[in-house]
Formats: sequence, C-alpha cells, structure tokens
Amino acid sequence: MASEGQDWRRTYGRWFRILIGVSRLGVAVVLFLAVFSFVHPIGDSFSVVQVPVSLFGLLLCVVRFGVVFRFLALVMSMLALGQVAMAFLSSTGAGPVSVYQKNLLHLNKTAPRVTSDIMAREVGVVTLQEVTEGLFRSIASDLGSAYPTRVFCPYNPNRGSAVFSQWQAVDGSAFCAREGNMSGVQVETPHGVLWLVSLHLHWPWPYEQGEQVAELAADISRLDGPVILGGDFNMVPWSNSVAIVEVATGGERAGGVAPTFYLGDIPLPIDHVMAPGGGTIEVLPKFGSDHHGLLARVHPVIRP
Repeated sequence: MASEGQDWRRTYGRWFRILIGVSRLGVAVVLFLAVFSFVHPIGDSFSVVQVPVSLFGLLLCVVRFGVVFRFLALVMSMLALGQVAMAFLSSTGAGPVSVYQKNLLHLNKTAPRVTSDIMAREVGVVTLQEVTEGLFRSIASDLGSAYPTRVFCPYNPNRGSAVFSQWQAVDGSAFCAREGNMSGVQVETPHGVLWLVSLHLHWPWPYEQGEQVAELAADISRLDGPVILGGDFNMVPWSNSVAIVEVATGGERAGGVAPTFYLGDIPLPIDHVMAPGGGTIEVLPKFGSDHHGLLARVHPVIRP
C-alpha cells in the first residue's frame, strides 16, 4: 500500500510541475506580447488584462521548482507591472485649457444634463463620441452662442464624433476623417492657434483597431500645429495604440489613470485626452452613458 501511495504522489507531483511550468510559460508569452505590443495587435488585447496576469505570474513564482520558466514569468511580470505603474505618473499639473471628453452613448436620452454640465464648467473644448444627429442638434442648440465652433462627423447612420469650442474656428479648417471616426477643427485661442480633435477607435484585435489607429495617426501627424485630442480609445493607457496616437499628436497624455468604463465590475481606463504639455484629468458622471466623462486641464504648449 505504501508503494501505491508513493506512486500516486510521484504522478501527482509530475503533473503539478508540468501544469506550473506550462502556466509560467503562458504568462511569460502573454506578458511579452502585452509589454511589446508593437510586435502584433494581439498584444494590445493582452494589455487589457496585463495587471491580473502579472499578479498571477508572481503567484506562480512562489513555487520554487522549474528555474527557467520561473525566471521568465518573474521578469515579464515585473516588466509588465512596471509599464502599468509608469502610466499612473503625471508629469505635469493642471493647465489653462479645459477639455470635456465624453462618449455619449448613442442611446443617451439625457443630453440636457451633459450640456448643463459643460456650461457650468465653462470648458474651452468639448470632444464627443457616439453622437447621433439628434443629439448633436440638441447639444448645439443648448450650448448656443457660447460655443460657436461645432463640427459633427457621422460614421454610421446612428452615431458620429463631434467637437465644440468656445473659440472661433479658422476658416476652412474643419475636417472629418476615416468615415467619421475622427473629427477636428483649428481654432484661434488666447494660447495660440490649436487643432482640436475628437477620436473614436474600434475594439482591439481581433477587431480593426490596429489598422484603424495606424491610418488615423497618419492623419493626425499631418496636422500643422499643436493638437489637443480627446477620445474613446477602447484601450488602456499603457497600450501600443495609445502610444501611437500620443506620438502622432506630438504631445502627452493627460494623466494618471482613471477608469471611465466598467466591463461588469472590471474598471477600464479607455478614454484619454492628449495635449502638447500634458495635464490632469478628473472623472465625471456618466449622465446616461455607459462611459464616465473626463475633465482634463491641459497645457497647450510643449513644456520646456
């Protein structure tokens, strides 16, 4: 009987070591693709689960056997958590330009609450996504002459992107790009001439975000002058897609990290604002949407 028990323990131990080894290798591969997400668009999808996978990887390292895979899981977990930690750092304080960023949700029936909040905060720039034609007309009417600049770009019959500003537009500068997923206009402000852009990205791989962000970033790069951009990126701030847009704007993401969308009980920071000198963000109520809004206070010039 003792021999049978020892055989069982040896068999159990062998399968346990195999399971731990495979799990460590899987964690290392997933985190490698997440950290170096420019390698393949699937990496951005893994970026969404980067924190829990990293913590699981550290837990697997508690078991001491299997030096090679243990080392790989440990290194990649630490790199991945370090990358996320960097996104929480904000290098600048609040700037003089206020930006109201919000995915409205095309089914929203409470637009007056959004416009009242915009008016109460006296923001200079408003960037909106999932704006129906009816919502755009309602918001434009409610904002009235306080926001003379308004651009609406529909990307399907039910929704579009939009920009509003209290500053006057440069004649002929308004544009729509990539089937309305991006709208923009150049305005004359007390801080100089600025481009204002609203952006809405698709979901990540296996959907079309990777291809879309490359095309939109090329369009942004061609804008001549400082860019302030707000959008629903459908992607976390430590991802490659966000980095690509940040580089294209020539500025910085206003941050830390603020959850703006909840997938069940999982908080996801997927709405972002970018400006030449970065800035700060504040989470706003949902007001009938499935996204929280952001109030960003950004710097319109690059920091020295």
